[in-house]
Amino acid sequence: MSLGGAGEEIGATDLFFSLAAVLIVLLCITSQALRGTLAAETEAEIGAQIGAAPVSLVLARAEEVVLRHGDGAPLRVPLDAVLAGVVEDWARGVDGQVWVIIAEDAADSAFLLDTALSRAGLAEMRRVRLAGPCARPRLVAGGVACGG
Repeated sequence: MSLGGAGEEIGATDLFFSLAAVLIVLLCITSQALRGTLAAETEAEIGAQIGAAPVSLVLARAEEVVLRHGDGAPLRVPLDAVLAGVVEDWARGVDGQVWVIIAEDAADSAFLLDTALSRAGLAEMRRVRLAGPCARPRLVAGGVACGG
């Protein structure tokens, strides 16, 4: 876009990059607002499902598996003891839904956990994989919280 001299070309380029920067900022703001809206809707949907029936929660971490029935105290199972029968005994006592929350770095414990729950005859469970880093995930009354 040239109207005459070299100085005007630089001005047009500056204008183009300024508009691009503004569009990038607007896209970032819009995506964050959309992300927040979707997260709130998902949380409300999960809360409604959890409130409708008793739910047992399982948190698969890199070094351990944490098991919890309702409001009871969590049971921590080290990675090397997941297939020792503790998880199977816990799963046999479950009545209602089981939600398995898998931390980002928990591939090994999730694999062992799936094997143990299958051995126990647990046919149906819901899996939620944490998509990003969650510093010190822990089970709370309605799900999982990331301590930071």
